[in-house]
Amino acid sequence: MLIKTPDKLHFVEQFYSFDCIDSTNDHAKTIHPIPLKGMYVVQATVQNQGRGRHGRSFFSNVFGGLWISIITPVEDITNHFTYNRALSVAICSTLLELYPDSDIKIKWPNDIYWNGKKVAGILLESLPASEKHLILGFGLNVNIPISNFPSELAHLITSVQNETSRETPLVPLLEAILIQFYNFCKNDHLTEYLYTSLLYKTGSLVRINNINGTFNGVRKDGQIELSTDKGIVYFNSGTLEYLQV
Repeated sequence: MLIKTPDKLHFVEQFYSFDCIDSTNDHAKTIHPIPLKGMYVVQATVQNQGRGRHGRSFFSNVFGGLWISIITPVEDITNHFTYNRALSVAICSTLLELYPDSDIKIKWPNDIYWNGKKVAGILLESLPASEKHLILGFGLNVNIPISNFPSELAHLITSVQNETSRETPLVPLLEAILIQFYNFCKNDHLTEYLYTSLLYKTGSLVRINNINGTFNGVRKDGQIELSTDKGIVYFNSGTLEYLQV
């Protein structure tokens, strides 16, 4: 069903909310017409077929999370990491404003960690109907007991409730993330600075694509930088493994 956009979110043209849906990103790809200037937002209480990077499943068949997709116009889709960076910082900054001094970090390229465990994931996809739009999906574990997740994930993930022993109202949390995202998209210099300061375990020994090195950071274009025995190397994609605990 169609929900009226909250007045404070003037930049959201349409807000779609579903009790249950296969995937908010998949639904976003079917929406027509697409936004001309502002954003469209798709929200689900439960996702049956949530997706992560490389087609992996993203467990979101539970109540109490934010399962969201944003459709936004972009000036140049090749600069998609700009939007990844803005959304990553928006999620972290919002959580840190609510829960100061918490150990919340960005794990390149698409995850948010809290005390070393995944609390959120991001998935960027193109919009088939337009080369000038981008879909940014994210899932944030909010009011979800760890016992509600599959046992094989319990040592890898966490939730806001698990870390704070408190329930966090979902609607104000979503509004705050969207406002932060909108603002960070307009201030790339600040966003880049905050992103760098929030990176998880810079200076650590890591492995990516079977190459070992020291994790120096992430370039403005989204490439990860490693110092190796053969010099500085860069990677656009891959799974980053940390070799130092």
